[in-house]
Amino acid sequence: MSAIKENPPPCVVTFEQRDTYRTLFDDVTNNGVEMQYHDRWALGELAVNLVDMIHLRKHITDEGAAMTVAGDKGSTVTKRNPSIDVLQKIQPVVIRLMKEFKMMPNSRKQLMPGPVGGGDGDDGWDKV
Repeated sequence: MSAIKENPPPCVVTFEQRDTYRTLFDDVTNNGVEMQYHDRWALGELAVNLVDMIHLRKHITDEGAAMTVAGDKGSTVTKRNPSIDVLQKIQPVVIRLMKEFKMMPNSRKQLMPGPVGGGDGDDGWDKV
């Protein structure tokens, strides 16, 4: 296995982040992108942010877009779920990193000529 795949940077700390890092490595290299050892830092940040996004979305799904919390003087207040704000802040970072690793449709077109994904254009969706 690749030294890059097996040696994530220190920012990748949980099993879930490590698994996402390895999956991302496979996706990126299968897409024809040549990885250099120092690229693992950006790939690690992408993995960590994607895992965070999953947790934030789950929290929003479980708790709802609005939360009822205790306010001043014993009253209850409905406020926006703070996970929404955090999610909105990290989404542009994730999209930018995905573009750098040729994981977005507009960046892949520069890398691979022909149909998107390098196939015949039939994804088999109509057979599901």
